[in-house]
Amino acid sequence: LDFKLALQQQAHVRELPSQTQIQMVKTSKKHMDLSDLPDDDPERTLKFRLPYQADTGNGNTVEVHSELMKYVDNNLEYQASLQFLNGRITSLMSAIRQGAQ
Repeated sequence: LDFKLALQQQAHVRELPSQTQIQMVKTSKKHMDLSDLPDDDPERTLKFRLPYQADTGNGNTVEVHSELMKYVDNNLEYQASLQFLNGRITSLMSAIRQGAQ
């Protein structure tokens, strides 16, 4: 999905000339820096995944097993992030409680 194109189609926004395009600004050292990625890097340009097997004739190249594995991987990373944040919050709350006594 090309989000920029979909947004322009829905909002009926014209493309700005390249000289007046708004550039993203990194305002914190913690922000990810994508400026070092080349413009042809797949992480920036790829809008779909290449199928492992050919189309079966119905035009659908979605591979359920592959998508399910990517979903599970994403879910595991999400759960790990939640556990990490929960641990940090718990330790901060413990420090606050001990400091209030």
